[in-house]
Amino acid sequence: MQTRNIPIIADSHYTTSKVYKDITESICRNAARFRMPAEIVHINKNGIDWDRLPPAVIVTPGSMTYLKKVISSLQQANKKILLAGLDSDSFGIDISCISPSRYFDTFRLIRYLQDCGRGRIALVGFRKDDITDSIRYPVAVNTINTFDKVHYADQSFFWNTDLAGCLEDFLKNAGKFNAAVCPNDPVAVHLVKACLDYGICIPEDLYIAGFSIMRISSFVKPALTRIATDFSEIGSHALNILKYIVNNIESDIALKIHVPSKLILGESTENKPEKTPNNVFSSSDLCKVNRSRVRFLGNIMVKNTLQLEKCLNQRDALDLKIMDCLLKGHSYEAIAENLYISPSGIQYRVNKIYNDADVSSRAEFEDLVKKVLGSSNPFDGS
Repeated sequence: MQTRNIPIIADSHYTTSKVYKDITESICRNAARFRMPAEIVHINKNGIDWDRLPPAVIVTPGSMTYLKKVISSLQQANKKILLAGLDSDSFGIDISCISPSRYFDTFRLIRYLQDCGRGRIALVGFRKDDITDSIRYPVAVNTINTFDKVHYADQSFFWNTDLAGCLEDFLKNAGKFNAAVCPNDPVAVHLVKACLDYGICIPEDLYIAGFSIMRISSFVKPALTRIATDFSEIGSHALNILKYIVNNIESDIALKIHVPSKLILGESTENKPEKTPNNVFSSSDLCKVNRSRVRFLGNIMVKNTLQLEKCLNQRDALDLKIMDCLLKGHSYEAIAENLYISPSGIQYRVNKIYNDADVSSRAEFEDLVKKVLGSSNPFDGS
């Protein structure tokens, strides 16, 4: 592989996400080891001469509009494409990828709940216009119907623009189910809060599990059982795959590499251990649908969750202790004394916390945490 910049094509609207950071930072570290500097190219900001790019490029996750534009432009320029963190099945058989297996991850989570004796499973918060949900949902339904003796026709609770309405519909029917699966962190976080507010005990009445890429899930109480992917590992292997593609540039072969995800057990399923999963299953053909990220991000509950997630991604252990003290009502002077930091140092860190959370006062910060994670202090003992 020639020593030249390695282009990483990125959607500038996704650069604050943990997935983007984990993937790109890992690629850059690996590239530096081989003295091949990586260059991040934001298509939303820069005009790109696609023909001048190297013969193979890495593309990171982003909106469907971004992905379609990038892939189409690269194909017209006869470039080889490696999707890092996203399966390529929705875009063509000639595109390589390294990603989690959303098919098997979904199967594994449903079978785990069934093995725990929780076969009456609700699918809560899936979206029909989301590309990832369109992969997970049919697999979940197929697995439930294949291994469960009873088919629940009303097991699905979708949403488009109104997440609160979706959760309310589920709560009205919650007595029919003993487990719920959520497609992502914002839905799972708010489902836990909604259930506890409604008087549903987790995990006694209901197991909750989902798919996680955000740090915020580790602060939910009870702790969530979730399938989690190490996107840093995906980034670390992406360069090696790109090198192989370049060294076989005339070949029509497309590589599809799946990185195993981890099942992280939590109190939301009583920390029950997983039995050996069965990896032989069939899924229905999946429809390729567009997703509307604007409607997802525009929802106030999702917006609040991502707002707090953005703040948490910038915090170190000391910041978490300060956040704990803020929620307990301690004064700046008391916090400074307890943590052995000057009052000015506390003030500086608190201002950073508020700025990253997009709030301007302690009251607004407390309100944000309460709206997302509930009235208890999620940072107690941090």
